[in-house]
Amino acid sequence: AIPFILVAIVLGIISSLFVLFGYTSIAAATLKKKSFSFSEAVREGKKSYWKVVGLILWLFIVCIVYLLVISFLSSVLGVLGFLVLIVGVVFGIWVITSWTFAFYLIVAGGKGVFASLGESWRMVKNRWWKTAGYLLLFMLIMVGISIVFGIVQWILQLFVLRAYGLPLTLGVEDLLSLSFDEIARFFIISNIVTGIVEMVSNFLLIPLMILFCKNMYLAWKGKKK
Repeated sequence: AIPFILVAIVLGIISSLFVLFGYTSIAAATLKKKSFSFSEAVREGKKSYWKVVGLILWLFIVCIVYLLVISFLSSVLGVLGFLVLIVGVVFGIWVITSWTFAFYLIVAGGKGVFASLGESWRMVKNRWWKTAGYLLLFMLIMVGISIVFGIVQWILQLFVLRAYGLPLTLGVEDLLSLSFDEIARFFIISNIVTGIVEMVSNFLLIPLMILFCKNMYLAWKGKKK
């Protein structure tokens, strides 16, 4: 079981790095050119990819350490712990929002990890609430779209599984009553439907996210004081 888990973790990391490279390439190309080819996007992505990886690693480390510190303080301070937790969450949201444009400063301007964080902080400083408001609105739109795709996935899965005489979910009774082939068919159908819906949703959500963040970055950069 352990080797299988390790393989799954490694494959997950590799696939995430490929997705990050694709996102970086498209974002970099759209910031520098109105139209571009696949090779041009890849070339632009290569210029800043490892800096983006460094940014992600830094943010990951900061978040882990910050959460550990906040959890420790909230657990040892007793009654004050809840207040520390609330203040910690609010401060964390404030910092993450202030670092919103670090990614785009790397792919557009070639800045380093810490330089991009500092520049993003300065860009957001005098318009934090406006930045947070736009991000919250966009997140709500993304959640709404995701819910719609989730409903579509449920309907498609229900239709296909019923067509094969299979239940929508597998309970203990289903595992005992269904044959191995039927259980395997259930997982295959579920994974195929999920994969198709996720692929279609990503074709919509990823360009939408890139377009929104790019335009917001350019607008804030133009207003920078």
